[in-house]
Amino acid sequence: DAMILVSEVSLINLFEALTKEISFVFAAKWVRREVTRVLNYNEIAYTDMEIDVNELAKLLKLVETKQITEKTGKDILEKLVVEKMDVEKHVKDNNLTVNVDLSLLENICDEVIKESKGAVTDFFLVK
Repeated sequence: DAMILVSEVSLINLFEALTKEISFVFAAKWVRREVTRVLNYNEIAYTDMEIDVNELAKLLKLVETKQITEKTGKDILEKLVVEKMDVEKHVKDNNLTVNVDLSLLENICDEVIKESKGAVTDFFLVK
Protein backbone atom coordinates (compact mmCIF):
# COMPACT_ATOMS: atom_id res chain seq x y z
CA ASP A 1 0.00 0.00 0.00
CA ALA A 2 2.77 2.43 0.92
CA MET A 3 4.57 2.07 -2.45
CA ILE A 4 1.40 2.89 -4.40
CA LEU A 5 0.62 5.85 -2.16
CA VAL A 6 4.05 7.44 -2.54
CA SER A 7 4.18 6.85 -6.29
CA GLU A 8 1.48 9.43 -7.00
CA VAL A 9 1.61 12.96 -5.57
CA SER A 10 -2.17 13.28 -5.88
CA LEU A 11 -2.63 10.22 -3.69
CA ILE A 12 -0.11 11.50 -1.15
CA ASN A 13 -2.01 14.77 -0.82
CA LEU A 14 -5.33 12.97 -0.52
CA PHE A 15 -3.91 10.56 2.04
CA GLU A 16 -2.40 13.34 4.16
CA ALA A 17 -5.69 15.24 4.20
CA LEU A 18 -7.63 12.14 5.22
CA THR A 19 -5.30 11.19 8.05
CA LYS A 20 -6.31 14.39 9.83
CA GLU A 21 -9.79 12.86 10.21
CA ILE A 22 -9.29 9.07 10.22
CA SER A 23 -6.63 6.59 11.23
CA PHE A 24 -3.48 6.18 9.17
CA VAL A 25 -4.06 2.48 8.44
CA PHE A 26 -7.73 2.94 7.54
CA ALA A 27 -6.92 5.84 5.21
CA ALA A 28 -4.13 3.85 3.53
CA LYS A 29 -6.41 0.88 2.93
CA TRP A 30 -9.20 2.94 1.41
CA VAL A 31 -7.02 5.24 -0.70
CA ARG A 32 -4.89 2.41 -2.01
CA ARG A 33 -7.66 -0.09 -2.65
CA GLU A 34 -11.03 1.56 -3.00
CA VAL A 35 -10.23 5.01 -4.36
CA THR A 36 -7.80 3.45 -6.82
CA ARG A 37 -10.38 0.80 -7.83
CA VAL A 38 -13.09 3.39 -8.48
CA LEU A 39 -10.76 5.73 -10.37
CA ASN A 40 -9.55 2.86 -12.56
CA TYR A 41 -13.10 1.69 -13.23
CA ASN A 42 -14.11 5.20 -14.32
CA GLU A 43 -10.86 5.63 -16.29
CA ILE A 44 -9.91 8.70 -14.27
CA ALA A 45 -6.22 9.44 -13.75
CA TYR A 46 -5.04 10.28 -10.23
CA THR A 47 -4.09 13.73 -11.46
CA ASP A 48 -7.60 14.29 -12.85
CA MET A 49 -9.60 13.17 -9.84
CA GLU A 50 -11.94 15.77 -8.44
CA ILE A 51 -12.98 14.07 -5.22
CA ASP A 52 -14.13 16.47 -2.53
CA VAL A 53 -11.64 15.58 0.20
CA ASN A 54 -13.94 16.81 2.97
CA GLU A 55 -16.80 14.63 1.73
CA LEU A 56 -14.48 11.64 1.31
CA ALA A 57 -13.23 12.17 4.87
CA LYS A 58 -16.83 12.25 6.12
CA LEU A 59 -17.57 9.05 4.22
CA LEU A 60 -14.56 7.21 5.56
CA LYS A 61 -15.25 8.43 9.10
CA LEU A 62 -18.76 6.94 8.83
CA VAL A 63 -17.27 3.62 7.71
CA GLU A 64 -14.46 3.65 10.27
CA THR A 65 -16.89 4.32 13.14
CA LYS A 66 -19.23 1.64 11.75
CA GLN A 67 -22.10 4.08 11.30
CA ILE A 68 -22.40 2.65 7.77
CA THR A 69 -21.17 -0.67 6.40
CA GLU A 70 -18.09 -1.01 4.22
CA LYS A 71 -20.35 -2.11 1.36
CA THR A 72 -22.40 1.06 1.71
CA GLY A 73 -19.20 3.10 1.88
CA LYS A 74 -17.93 1.53 -1.34
CA ASP A 75 -21.24 2.20 -3.08
CA ILE A 76 -21.21 5.86 -2.01
CA LEU A 77 -17.55 6.22 -3.03
CA GLU A 78 -18.45 5.06 -6.54
CA LYS A 79 -20.91 7.96 -6.76
CA LEU A 80 -18.65 10.47 -5.00
CA VAL A 81 -15.92 10.04 -7.60
CA VAL A 82 -18.21 11.09 -10.45
CA GLU A 83 -20.62 13.54 -8.80
CA LYS A 84 -20.67 16.15 -6.06
CA MET A 85 -22.67 15.12 -3.03
CA ASP A 86 -23.20 15.80 0.62
CA VAL A 87 -22.31 12.39 2.05
CA GLU A 88 -24.04 12.86 5.40
CA LYS A 89 -27.24 14.08 3.72
CA HIS A 90 -27.14 11.16 1.26
CA VAL A 91 -26.74 8.66 4.10
CA LYS A 92 -29.56 10.26 6.09
CA ASP A 93 -31.94 10.69 3.13
CA ASN A 94 -31.46 7.07 2.08
CA ASN A 95 -31.58 5.65 5.61
CA LEU A 96 -28.17 3.99 5.22
CA THR A 97 -26.95 4.09 8.81
CA VAL A 98 -26.39 0.91 10.74
CA ASN A 99 -28.75 0.73 13.69
CA VAL A 100 -27.80 -2.02 16.07
CA ASP A 101 -29.73 -2.43 19.29
CA LEU A 102 -27.53 -4.86 21.19
CA SER A 103 -30.12 -5.45 23.90
CA LEU A 104 -32.60 -6.54 21.23
CA LEU A 105 -30.00 -8.86 19.71
CA GLU A 106 -29.16 -10.32 23.13
CA ASN A 107 -32.84 -10.95 23.83
CA ILE A 108 -33.27 -12.76 20.52
CA CYS A 109 -30.19 -14.91 21.18
CA ASP A 110 -31.42 -15.76 24.70
CA GLU A 111 -34.81 -16.77 23.30
CA VAL A 112 -33.30 -18.95 20.58
CA ILE A 113 -30.99 -20.66 23.09
CA LYS A 114 -33.90 -21.34 25.46
CA GLU A 115 -35.93 -22.86 22.63
CA SER A 116 -33.01 -24.95 21.38
CA LYS A 117 -31.35 -26.29 24.54
CA GLY A 118 -30.77 -29.70 22.93
CA ALA A 119 -28.93 -28.21 19.97
CA VAL A 120 -26.81 -26.03 22.24
CA THR A 121 -25.89 -29.03 24.41
CA ASP A 122 -25.06 -31.10 21.32
CA PHE A 123 -22.87 -28.28 20.01
CA PHE A 124 -20.80 -28.14 23.18
CA LEU A 125 -20.53 -31.94 23.40
CA VAL A 126 -19.14 -32.14 19.86
CA LYS A 127 -16.60 -29.40 20.55
